[in-house]
Amino acid sequence: MEILDKDYLLQILSPHFIVRDDCVLFESHFSEATYKAHWHRLALENPTKVEATLNHIHFSELTPRPDDQRELGIKIQDVWEQHLRALFPRCLFEIKLTEALLDSETEVTLDVWTIRDKR
Repeated sequence: MEILDKDYLLQILSPHFIVRDDCVLFESHFSEATYKAHWHRLALENPTKVEATLNHIHFSELTPRPDDQRELGIKIQDVWEQHLRALFPRCLFEIKLTEALLDSETEVTLDVWTIRDKR
């Protein structure tokens, strides 16, 4: 398997998460300045949307082959599920692996957000 960015892959395989405004966020995608400027207000209104946007991974950034993207996606989906369950045992998370055809290229992505009570 050809890996395009080994450092990023290591960050994803050993994820660190932070909590801001009731959002659980993948630390490698987080910038305090950007969050304050662009995401803080939305997080107060729609934390799920902020999580799904900031906790989004394109596997084409890690490997060019769709089969390898799929394989990595399944592995990382499992790693994140276990990691999030251990860190936040009282929370439920949606960890969605998606495969789509974009511009005749297969794109595998992962999105993660907290399942919140709708009351």
